[in-house]
Amino acid sequence: MRKILLSIIALCISGATFASRPLKGFRTHVQSDGKTINIQPTGNSISGFYVTNDDFALYSVDGDFFYAYLDAEGNFKNSGILAHNKEERTEAENELLKGSEYQNVSSRFEYEPETYRLPQSKATRGIGSTDLATIKCTGSPKVLVVLVDFSDVQFCTEEVAGIDSYTYYNTMLNFTDPAGNADSTYFKKTYNTGSVQQYFIDQSGGKFKPVFDVYSKIYRANNPATYYGKNYGDTPDKYLITLRSEVAAFLKNEGVDLSQYDADKDGVVDCLLTYLAGPSETTGGSSDYLKNKCVSGNSYSTCGVYKINTTIFANEMYYDSNKRKIIEGIGTTCHEFSHALGLPDFYYCDNTIYFGLDYWSVMDYGLYGANSSKIPGSFPVGYTAYEKEFMGWTTIEELTEGYREFKNLKSVAAGGKAYRVTNPANTNEYLILESRQNDNWYLLRSGLQIMKVKYDYDKWTKNRVNSYADQLCTLIPADGELTIPKSNSTEDEDAYYKISLIGDLFPIEESLANKYKQLSTVTEFVPTDESLFYYKFPIRNITRDKTAMTVSFTIGNNPTGVDAANAAALVDVYDVNGIRLRKDVEAGTAIDNLPEGIYIVGGKKVIKR
Repeated sequence: MRKILLSIIALCISGATFASRPLKGFRTHVQSDGKTINIQPTGNSISGFYVTNDDFALYSVDGDFFYAYLDAEGNFKNSGILAHNKEERTEAENELLKGSEYQNVSSRFEYEPETYRLPQSKATRGIGSTDLATIKCTGSPKVLVVLVDFSDVQFCTEEVAGIDSYTYYNTMLNFTDPAGNADSTYFKKTYNTGSVQQYFIDQSGGKFKPVFDVYSKIYRANNPATYYGKNYGDTPDKYLITLRSEVAAFLKNEGVDLSQYDADKDGVVDCLLTYLAGPSETTGGSSDYLKNKCVSGNSYSTCGVYKINTTIFANEMYYDSNKRKIIEGIGTTCHEFSHALGLPDFYYCDNTIYFGLDYWSVMDYGLYGANSSKIPGSFPVGYTAYEKEFMGWTTIEELTEGYREFKNLKSVAAGGKAYRVTNPANTNEYLILESRQNDNWYLLRSGLQIMKVKYDYDKWTKNRVNSYADQLCTLIPADGELTIPKSNSTEDEDAYYKISLIGDLFPIEESLANKYKQLSTVTEFVPTDESLFYYKFPIRNITRDKTAMTVSFTIGNNPTGVDAANAAALVDVYDVNGIRLRKDVEAGTAIDNLPEGIYIVGGKKVIKR
């Protein structure tokens, strides 16, 4: 019954709702009895709830949190007992929570999946498709932007940054100076690396330059902010579509020409981007504030002869640990707008127990950026090679069996290539090798990234890519460990997680291993299981040049057939015509830097591909 009810609610709201992954960490909430409780969200934009810092589920009703449990049918129920932090619980509360129905609710709960508005067309190769995205990812489409405030919450950009809201958002969205060097006032006050437009120009290599048209008049919503984002049990943001309908009526009354935002001329606005005054539930605001999300589906809001469907809701700010107002960075908008372009989430959409792509993708935790010294969201990581190929902005080169040397491979953003190793028995399964570098949008560390993809049409279109133990789009880490943060992690556990992220890319040099004792030196990736489709593609001699921002490596077995013990033996190298090319060179590197072709090395025929 719970699943049926949630499905009806989700259908009434939308056929597709995508939310940004919540900012890590607990936030505080004051209960009606005056006591403060530490809470953290789980789940997604369709179904989810908060948990205490010791992982007891909470039921939200009218601004209070009560202990929640699952009944025998799996229904999410309210105990009616007001929740408290562990140290402030009564004996009766502790006794209540011993019941099996209260234990591990967040892991036992059957979350309702987030789904796409329309199924994507099946591609020949399993990379997904942008065919039915509401925004086409080439050219310069115009996107309408509306600022929304409330009777109880107004924009604070003037207070925080000294810039009026219209100017702030117009600049944040459209300013186009790489790395934010020119407009010092704006970028110093917001800490953003660049605008949203600059982000997509950089990711697409200039192929995509969206123009964000910010409407000059702020819409004042009919109700307080908490009205629209109110959560009921495990169903968030009950009146989300009501707000969209209000905005549609506002645009009609203002006489806004919507034809310029309907590129395909189907009578539906391609995408509406709204910024809401005040904090978001996603980044630590009240549980009754709206989450940052992209909504699209079966329901439409009418605006004269036009309809509005796909709508992005992004909030203005959040409070830091010192209760200071911080304007949200561009990461949320880059993430949600990427949904409108067709990309799914790569984080675990139910509860954070699987790695996904974590900091390495803007469609996961990378939307908050990889530099802790900046404001979260001000420095989102750039697209992976997979995401760029998904959009049609790059082509990943296929590798066939054989030996190849790669010298000084640049990142895709800097003009380098990415490479694919495909499972011959299933072309939807493959590895992607790419150089990730500390350029404008990559900050965590540089190195060779190995991504493993196992495309599943249904999982992609239902936004369930990494919602299972069998992660369908994730990394093969250099340190052999994909660590996820605990919601109630200690300082040591948090440090371990951050170092583990550093160990995700190859190589881990001796100097890096000496610096971080939990890491070991790793300069190769050599599969030992013959059943793996990439068994014949060992990667060795991985190095990186931090100054040149490149990586080098070899892939495949050395065509000389020389093992490490005999690599120093001296041999001669001839071409097929018997002309000696090299004399008395070490066998292990005998044909290094020679072009592809056939050679005679130490009396053996060698093919270099």
